[in-house]
Amino acid sequence: MTKTDIGNHMLETLHRQYVLRKNDTGADAHLRAKGIRLNTESWEVEGIGHLCIMRMNFLFNLVCMETVVLSSVHKDVPLFNVDTMRFGSTETFMAELYDTQLEQWPPEAGKAFDAIKDQNRDLPDYEHSGHWYDSILFPCSMAKKGKGYSGRFAKAANDYIDVFVKQLKNAADCSAEEKTAKTTEFVDRLIAEGGPAVDTMVKLFGKQTADRMVRRHMYGI
Repeated sequence: MTKTDIGNHMLETLHRQYVLRKNDTGADAHLRAKGIRLNTESWEVEGIGHLCIMRMNFLFNLVCMETVVLSSVHKDVPLFNVDTMRFGSTETFMAELYDTQLEQWPPEAGKAFDAIKDQNRDLPDYEHSGHWYDSILFPCSMAKKGKGYSGRFAKAANDYIDVFVKQLKNAADCSAEEKTAKTTEFVDRLIAEGGPAVDTMVKLFGKQTADRMVRRHMYGI
């Protein structure tokens, strides 16, 4: 089974172009409940915004999840989230771009992600009943689930990261205050209405800790 290490790939890609300052996450860096371990790291990316990497594992890594979030403050780009999950032999991959734009995201920016999505159109889709944030999810986002696709999922994840980081250089600058306010709107609703990662953290660590993990560490607000 191919190891998918999206967090390190994001770090290596950003390090080539930007200065990263690691944050002190204190006691939140390593949480444990019901046999599940959650490790959290975050950085401030100079001229860009906040990066968070969360890794959760259970049952000797038979069940594991890795989440990478890049929340821009200085560039008017979508909120970027990549997840990989494994439950036994079944794996899930998601690359999500959320519309937290101050101005319209250029249509040509999404085409590079559409190309990655098209290359993987033969993979089985991740089926779900729908989430409140589906309406602000750009169509070039991708979600797949299946067995035996580790290598394909790993490559797709890295391709999404590569394209997103490449586009940062020429993306429009924006007001950090206005962009943070837009992200805060998203996070407020995420906490209020939930999502898979948030719901899991609430069940494991309680609402107060989950709220702090999402706001401070995941999105840097």
